Amino acid sequence: MTETLKVARDYLAELRKRRDAYAPDTLKKLQDQFRRKERKPPGLFHDSSFLVIRSFDGDTGARPFSGITFWHSPDLTLSPITNLGAATTQLQAGDTYVIRTALQNRGDLPVPAAKVEHFLVDPTIGFSTRFAENLTRGAVPQAFVPALGAAETRFVWTVPPGQSGHKCLFARVFSFSPLDLPVDDDALDPRLDRHVAQQNLNILGQAQAFNFNLVHRANARIDLAIRALQPTELMALRHPALAGIAPFPEIPKRGWADLTGLRLRKGGGEVKAEPMPEGLRLSITGRGISLDDQKRLGAEMRAVLRAIGAGETRASAHRDLFARFREMTREARQTRLSLRTPRLSIPKGQAIGFEVIGIDQVAGDGPMGGLTLVVTG
Repeated sequence: MTETLKVARDYLAELRKRRDAYAPDTLKKLQDQFRRKERKPPGLFHDSSFLVIRSFDGDTGARPFSGITFWHSPDLTLSPITNLGAATTQLQAGDTYVIRTALQNRGDLPVPAAKVEHFLVDPTIGFSTRFAENLTRGAVPQAFVPALGAAETRFVWTVPPGQSGHKCLFARVFSFSPLDLPVDDDALDPRLDRHVAQQNLNILGQAQAFNFNLVHRANARIDLAIRALQPTELMALRHPALAGIAPFPEIPKRGWADLTGLRLRKGGGEVKAEPMPEGLRLSITGRGISLDDQKRLGAEMRAVLRAIGAGETRASAHRDLFARFREMTREARQTRLSLRTPRLSIPKGQAIGFEVIGIDQVAGDGPMGGLTLVVTG
C-alpha cells in the first residue's frame, strides 16, 4: 500500500511540474503567433471591393454567365416622383421620375463613393453607349457602400418631349477609390460585367406597333426568336404594374412570327433577313472584324473573366486582351426592326407575355439580349 501511495505521489508531482511549465511556455508561443508583424495574409490575397448590380434574383456577381434572362434587373426601377411605389415601364413627356438603383458590395473594402450612370435608349437587344443618352452626365449619383453591404442611389429626371414612350434603361456602377471599373466603355453587357444591369420590360395593349433596335458588330449572324411566356413566368416578373393582372390561359403555341409580323425596317449594314417559324434570321455583312476573329476573341475574354472570378489571375495582367476586345465592341452598328402585338381577344384584367430573344450564332453562348413584352386586355 505504501509503495502504491509513493507511485501516486510521484505521478501527481510530475503532473504539477508539467502544468507549471505549460502556462508560461504556451503563453510565450501564443504571444509569438499573434504579434502584429507575424500576421500576414496569404501570398495571393488582394483586398478589394466587388460592386454588383444584379441582373437576376440569384446574381452574386460571378461572370461570365449564359442561358439566363438578364434584361429585367431586380435592382433597377423607374417610378413617378409623385408615387414612388408605382414602378412603370413607360415615360410621359414633361413628367418627373425617380430612377433607383440597388448596389451590393461583396468585397472586403468599403466604397466611399460608388458612382452610377444611367443610359436611356429605345428598346434594344444588345447595347452600345453610341446609341444611347447618358442621363447622368455632369450629375452622377453616388452612394457609400460598406464592405459586404448594400446601398441605393436615386436619380431624379424630367422627361423631355423627345424621350417619351417605351424605353430601355441601363445602369453602370464604378468606383475610382478603391478601383472597381467596368469591363467595357461602350458595350454594356450584363453577361460579362457585374457593373452593368438593364430594365427592358414593356407593357402594351393589343394590336399595338412596337419598334426596337438590334445592336451588333459590322459582321454578324443573329437569330431573333419569339417565345411565349408561360403563366408562371409571367407572374414571376413581379412588376408592380402587373398587380391584379391574371395570365390569359389561351397561349398560342406556334406561329409567333406571323402573329407579330416581325420584320426588318432599316439595316445597320448589308442585312439579309430570312424568316424562321418563330422569328427571323439575320446575316449582316460589313467592313470590320471577321466572324472567326470575333469568336476567338470572345472565347478568350470569357475564359479570362472566368479565371479572374476564380482568383487565378488579375485584370491588370490582361490589358492587351481588354484593349482588343474594346476595339471590337467599338464597331457597333444598329439595325431597326418592328412588330405588332397580337390581337388575341384578351379580356380586361388579363395579360399574355412573350420575349424577343437575340441569339448570336457566332459566339454560341446563348442569348445576347432580349425584350419582354406584356400584352394586356
